[in-house]
This record gives sequence, structure tokens and C-alpha cells, in this order.
Amino acid sequence: MKITQRILRVLIQARTTVLLTTLCTSTAMAQSSLSLSLEQAITQTMVHNPALQTLGYELRAQDGRILQAGLKPQPVLNVTVENALGTGVAQAFSQAQATISIAWVVEGDLRQRRIDVARIGSEVLVNEAQRSRLDAAAQTARYYTRALEQLLHRDIADAALALAQDAVEAVRNRVEAGLTSTSELARAQAELAKRELFREDVDHEITTANHLLAAQWGDLTPQFNELEGAPLSLPDIEPFETLLSRLGQNPDLSLYLTQTRLRESSLRLEQARAKTPWSVSTGVRRIQGSADFGLVAELNIPLSFGNKNQGNIMFWQ
Repeated sequence: MKITQRILRVLIQARTTVLLTTLCTSTAMAQSSLSLSLEQAITQTMVHNPALQTLGYELRAQDGRILQAGLKPQPVLNVTVENALGTGVAQAFSQAQATISIAWVVEGDLRQRRIDVARIGSEVLVNEAQRSRLDAAAQTARYYTRALEQLLHRDIADAALALAQDAVEAVRNRVEAGLTSTSELARAQAELAKRELFREDVDHEITTANHLLAAQWGDLTPQFNELEGAPLSLPDIEPFETLLSRLGQNPDLSLYLTQTRLRESSLRLEQARAKTPWSVSTGVRRIQGSADFGLVAELNIPLSFGNKNQGNIMFWQ
């Protein structure tokens, strides 16, 4: 009975070892033959492209500008003491008058103008982000197509190299048979060396193309070995009318229109800043001599002689 159990344990261990070996072999083979499609390359770019990731931080920073633009000015607490620490009847605090007031700035539509500029600035960033994503996807597609093109060059180079090798063998046989001179063999060998150099150059071009493609999603070393797709199989071109109808969705046009709105809002903001805001304060005053209280109010109206913000207005016009 014990011998049977030992045999079963040995069989189980052996089976487990075989399964683990098979799994590791399959994983290694999968890693060694990792293929990449155009859709996967674009997805990797959209998720991991370093330039696109910075756009998210810029949008969050713009949200902070919108929040800051909507904040109201803080009120100011003023404490004033008059007729104190003097001489005669004004000695010490016998005739002192203490005033406590709160002052605030009347902004009018200035705050709304700031909010409008910040919000439209956020729309500009969104349009720029959309255009950047499309540009990154298009650049990835170009690098992918270039890498496929180099694979075609490799196939052509391999075929040319095989022909050059066959030519050398054929000429060598003719030289050994005395049917041609050795100079023909030298020319054939020179052509073979040229084809070998061209084949090596294609390998370098493939490596460069793969690194450019992998750099689109931030990889320093390509993690793929094969590319999927047939570069000679071109898709059908859509009718001109269909392409023309999509011009309204062009991200450059949307960005231009949004930037125009931003300039208009910035101009209105600078025009609002040309008017110096009023300030209002109100509070109470205590008269020490009679112990009475009184209400005080103050209105400050700036005297504007000319437009002090005309330079900024001219900039946005």
C-alpha cells in the first residue's frame, strides 16, 4: 500500500513538472513571437503616449483657473481710532472715537468675464487635446506603415541575395569548367557583397522603424517581433462627397473657432478691467466721551482719467 502511494506521488510530481515545462515553453514561444496590429499600436499610443498624458495635467490646471476666476474678493476689516493719545481734552482715550467697518469691492460683471475666459480656455485645451490625439494616431499609423514597408524591403533583399548567391555558384562552375574567365566570378562576388550590404542595411532600417514605433507609447525597446497587416492591400477610398461632409468635424476648424471665442472673451475681460471697481464700506463708530454709537458708511469711486488698460485691449483686438 505504501509503495503504491509513493508511485502515485511520483507520477503526480512528474505530471506537474511536465505541465509547468509545457506552460513555460508556451509562454516563451508567445513572447518570442509577439505580434502587433495597427489597432493595438494606436491603442498603446492613446494610453501611454507621454505627450498625451501631459494634456490631462493641463486640463486639471485649467479647472483650477476656472475655480480661481469665480472667487469673490475677500472683504477687508478696518479698525480706526481717532482723537486719542493727544493733549488737553484729547488726552488718553477720553474723547476717542473708535470705528469698526467692513469694506468690499463691487466687481460688477468683471468676475463673470474672468469665468468666461477660463471656461473657453478649457474648451481650447479640449480641442487641442483632440487634435493631438489624432496627430499621435496618424503618426503611429505612419510609423507602422514604414515598418511594414521595411519588411517588404527585407523580402526583396532576401530574394536578391539568393539570386546573387546562385549567380556566384553558377559562374564558379563555369570557371571550373573553363567556360568563362575568373573576372566574371569576381564581378559576381562583388555583386553578392553588394546584396549582403543592402540586406544588412535593411535590418538596420527595420530596427530603426520598430524603435520609432515603440517610442510612440514610451517604450525604449520594442516588445514586439512581428507586425500584422498587408501593406499592398489598400482600403477603398470613400466618395469625395462623404469626405467633404466631414469637414465640419475637423479638429483644426473647431480649435480655430474656439480660439476666436477666447480672443473675444479676453477682449471683453480687458474692457471690463478698464473700469476701476468701486469699493463700499460700512460699520459702527463709538464716541468715547458720550458712549454713543453711530453708523458709518463709505463709498469710494475712482476717478478715471483716460483708459489705463488700452494696451491690453489693443492686444486682443
